[in-house]
Amino acid sequence: MKQLTLRGVTITMHTYEFKHGGKTTVTIDSDFIRIDRKGLFNKSSGLKGEKSLKLDMITSVQLIPASAIKGGFLQFSIPGSKDVKGIYMSADENTVMFSKKEQHMAEEVKGIVEGKIQRKEAAVSSPNSSSLSVADELKKLAELKDAGILSQEEFDAQKKLLL
Repeated sequence: MKQLTLRGVTITMHTYEFKHGGKTTVTIDSDFIRIDRKGLFNKSSGLKGEKSLKLDMITSVQLIPASAIKGGFLQFSIPGSKDVKGIYMSADENTVMFSKKEQHMAEEVKGIVEGKIQRKEAAVSSPNSSSLSVADELKKLAELKDAGILSQEEFDAQKKLLL
């Protein structure tokens, strides 16, 4: 985890290096997940360069565990994308391959992205903010921060918006 401060706003970035099936780096910040592919396998599969997915556009994350003989897959679904199944998943631009040794990183990425999806869904289904006072909103944000759902940076950014 790395933190950057730009124009007074601190951004937390999570970076994961997956070496199975090519060299793939996954970076997650407050708004995007970036999948950067390098290596011969990725180039031969037609996957090269960086793919950025806006976190609030991701609707689901699927993790297919790795085994001792077969690699695993982490697939991100966004509206309009067609989920690729089976042996063709390695050529899907929204999929990251990983080995059994890298599975803990894939599970961590899945957890972070699912947390962002849950926060987005909670914000959409919450009552109209005009019916709640600023104090009530701040209390809710503090509870989310205390529960570990919001980072300190995300809490501070939302608090600044309210005030």
